[in-house]
Amino acid sequence: QVRDKFFTCLIAWVAARLTGARFIYWMSYPFAESKLYDAENRLVPYHQLVWLKGKLIGILLYKFILPVADHVFVQSERMKDDVAKKGISRDKMTSVPMGIQADQVVSKTSAVAPNPDAPVLLYLGTLIRLRQLHILVHVLQRVRSRYPEATLLYVGDGEVPSDRQMIEDEASRLGLSEAVTVTGFMPMEEAWRLVKQADICFSPFYPIPVLLSTSPTKLIEYMAMAKCIVANEHPEQCQVMEESGIGRCVPWSEVAFAEAVCTLLDDPEYARNLAARGPEWVRAHRTYDVIAKIVDAKYQEIARDKN
Repeated sequence: QVRDKFFTCLIAWVAARLTGARFIYWMSYPFAESKLYDAENRLVPYHQLVWLKGKLIGILLYKFILPVADHVFVQSERMKDDVAKKGISRDKMTSVPMGIQADQVVSKTSAVAPNPDAPVLLYLGTLIRLRQLHILVHVLQRVRSRYPEATLLYVGDGEVPSDRQMIEDEASRLGLSEAVTVTGFMPMEEAWRLVKQADICFSPFYPIPVLLSTSPTKLIEYMAMAKCIVANEHPEQCQVMEESGIGRCVPWSEVAFAEAVCTLLDDPEYARNLAARGPEWVRAHRTYDVIAKIVDAKYQEIARDKN
């Protein structure tokens, strides 16, 4: 099994064929499309080289690696649809979503009503420019018109200094520098500690094809920690929120995000009841114990077919 390795996996394929083993590829992210998007929109240095790399990865992946693979694991049903459009049979693909360790899922009684007096809004994850996360600074500005003590915490950092700088510059331009904090990278245990202290957590996915096929890890982490969540429309994200009953997705706009935040702050007990539904759903559907059974069952099937 090879995950997200585009050149070294050729060696693995040869080894599999020489030994009679099955060759399995695990695709966790549309790296080729992401690099092409970054390059075409000048979001990265040396964009011409990044564009060339994206093209090479795409050719290797869709013209050779996936066609010769005996089976392909993808991140979501949307990714399965996207890969199928490239000519790969849906019958040899299995979607495996993101999850969390079972011992990190709290009790529903851990849900706490958000504090409207000085609410802490939080985003956990990478700050790459492709995600357009400066929108949350504008959301904060709107929320502070009703809840003036609200603050925004970005737990994470960018891949290049300009990713973080874009957010900090926007906060400065709007006069919100003292209300916006970017922590930089930190150990996951420390990051989760900050999540648990937050009042409302954001799961924003800029609605472009590259991000629509992802499986939202942060959403599952927020739910496991019984947090109040504001998330925008995204295939898997909307499905999870609706099935779990923790809320509904909103359109990608600063107005929609801000209104969703204020709705939760206006009625803290309502918000707490929504948050309390998260842990039970995650425990039933998205712990790695549950996900591992899906993967194991597929490998058992592949092994039986081989025999």
